[in-house]
Amino acid sequence: MNRPLFDRFPVLRERVPFRALAKLPTPVQHVPSLGLWVKRDDLTHPELGGAKIRKLEFYLPRLAKPTLAVGPRGSNWLLALQHFAPGVRIFTFPQHYNAFAARNARLLRPTRHFPDEACFALGLLAELPRLASDRWSLAPMGGSDPITTLAAVNAALELGEQVRRGECPSPDAVFVAFGSGSMAAGLALGLSIAGIRARLFAVRITISAIARLGRLHDLAVQCSWLLDFRDLPLVPVEVLHDFCGGYARPIAAGVEAQRRFADVGIVLDTSYTAKSAAAALAHRSRFRAPLFWHTYAGPV
Repeated sequence: MNRPLFDRFPVLRERVPFRALAKLPTPVQHVPSLGLWVKRDDLTHPELGGAKIRKLEFYLPRLAKPTLAVGPRGSNWLLALQHFAPGVRIFTFPQHYNAFAARNARLLRPTRHFPDEACFALGLLAELPRLASDRWSLAPMGGSDPITTLAAVNAALELGEQVRRGECPSPDAVFVAFGSGSMAAGLALGLSIAGIRARLFAVRITISAIARLGRLHDLAVQCSWLLDFRDLPLVPVEVLHDFCGGYARPIAAGVEAQRRFADVGIVLDTSYTAKSAAAALAHRSRFRAPLFWHTYAGPV
């Protein structure tokens, strides 16, 4: 099991339940034609890749009681839960369907699907007595909570090991999709712990009420408590808002990034990774060794 987090912080072996799922470390690929290094987290698992697999390693062992998970019909997180924890109840609501989200929607078999967000809210309200009874739990939206944020800290330490082995240069800029937040928050914390002096660009792909700097900071702070940090070590973070275009809605720069990455054999999705890749392409010239963190969830 290659998880440098537990070597760096052995106390976590007792504090945090863990179940190995991902094939790690994922490779770092140099793509000269794009002027980028790419951390290939689309290769975390042979059946369903992406950053959600990293999160599940820190979430599945905590499923000690019946659980309800909620989100949009095209959610990567819900699809991953269905695949690895089929007993979880899943409530969904509609979203804009690009080809990627439509693929997830075809594969996802929710317990209940609501026709609109108002009906979804009423359906969730009806579940409150069950959730308040403490016999059920509610899965974190998008899989992001302080404990799953440890998965991204581990990912950053993994990158640090690859830098020390000479597999890639130490990046001075890292670009990652910013949705529910734990991946960006954990990288902000983990890159600093790993000694990587990079600026982190969290590329917003959902509404600003969710993907906001304050939430990223809160997740990082709470995660740092698990590591016994008194002072919060974070790399500089900037949230990029210009590549969102509405949740799951394609943008022109993302479609172009999709085409350019396809030319080198790397698949992007228009919901998340095409937008963060577009940001990386737009800003790469400012940096010596820019790295795009590729979180695409491949086909089941």
